[in-house]
Amino acid sequence: VCLFVCLSVCLSVSAVGLFQVEPLNLTKLRGSDAQFNATVQGSWKIMTWNVHGLLVLTVGFGGDVTSSSAQYSASFCRVDNSCVEFTIHNVSRSDSGPVVCTVQGDYGSRTAQLHVQGRTFNSRPFTEQGLDLHVECETSAWFPTPTISWTRNGQTVNSSLINTTSLASGDSFNSTSVLKFQAVTNTTVTCLVTIPTLTNPESSSVHLVVGKVLFFFFFFIGLFFFSPSKFYYYNAIYKKDQQQSTFREISNFLLKKKKKDDITPKKLTDGTFPKQMS
Repeated sequence: VCLFVCLSVCLSVSAVGLFQVEPLNLTKLRGSDAQFNATVQGSWKIMTWNVHGLLVLTVGFGGDVTSSSAQYSASFCRVDNSCVEFTIHNVSRSDSGPVVCTVQGDYGSRTAQLHVQGRTFNSRPFTEQGLDLHVECETSAWFPTPTISWTRNGQTVNSSLINTTSLASGDSFNSTSVLKFQAVTNTTVTCLVTIPTLTNPESSSVHLVVGKVLFFFFFFIGLFFFSPSKFYYYNAIYKKDQQQSTFREISNFLLKKKKKDDITPKKLTDGTFPKQMS
């Protein structure tokens, strides 16, 4: 009895090692393609793929492929036909759920999970409000609620600069994240969206050319103050003020001289004139 139990366990473990499906959890965006690889060691004849409990594709070891629709396809990913790549094209939310691969014989079945999220999010062009820049990142039809973070020039942004809101829409969530900051030089901001089943976050980037904004600001300021018409205008004012200042100085000088040299008859006395030399 002990020998029989041990033999059964060993055969079971061996079967698991001979047949596997990867990945077991796959998250894709709506409208993209989802691929699963089934690897079988040893001789096999027929492989089937089921989506939502419905048989959608059959593969023969000799290369024959029968598909229920153009949405499903398969191809060998190894020369010895030990690996089959199953593809679901243009996935939608309704494709989310179990994907089951079965190999006839003692191989049994393997089940993977497909998670389809809403179409890729958009990073809206920034709007300028004074010295503050605002960048919006939107996601639609994601489940569960995604985690949204930001980077600036590859550096993680402080959460205090981010405002994220999520609203339920049926069995999924729509989220909007707003990044507010002050940019002095050219900046690349990246929105990162992730959920537990995503191996790597989905990302969307916007490059902000702040230098152009500053250039045009100083260009127009310079155009106003240093255009020829403005220059001649200010030069004329300067010359006019200079002439008026010179005129005032001459007038004051003559007035003082006039007061000094002006002697009235009442003041004419003998003491006024210098005494003649004898």
